[in-house]
Amino acid sequence: EANKLNEANKLSEANKLNEANKLNETNKLSENNNNNSNSTNSGNTSKNYENENENLKQEIIKLKSELVNLQNKYENKNKENEQIIVDNSQLKKKFSELTEKYNTEVNNYSNEISIMKKVNETLKNELHEIKQTHQEENQNNNKNNNN
Repeated sequence: EANKLNEANKLSEANKLNEANKLNETNKLSENNNNNSNSTNSGNTSKNYENENENLKQEIIKLKSELVNLQNKYENKNKENEQIIVDNSQLKKKFSELTEKYNTEVNNYSNEISIMKKVNETLKNELHEIKQTHQEENQNNNKNNNN
């Protein structure tokens, strides 16, 4: 956005400069025309105007060329910024997909851990029952052996 604003300001300044130069040159031409009507040496004055007009035409061509260059720069920056926006959008989408995948995996692992805890608890209970049964059998065997 800063680049866009910077380029837009450059274009605005170039346009203002172009308009100011045109106005300045118009004023110069008007002033020269007034001087020309008062001049006694109209031949030399006419030649001076022709030279000055040619110089002004060249200056206008130069300013137009600079303006076109600035517009091209602005358009190129716009294209770059548009590509950056597209890239950022794609990265956000990819990040969102990866986040969703990560959250799904975490949820799956959490469920597996919960199941394993239940299985572990069941196995502990079964082991305890088996130990108790063995203990009871041993006690019964001991009683029978003593009788």
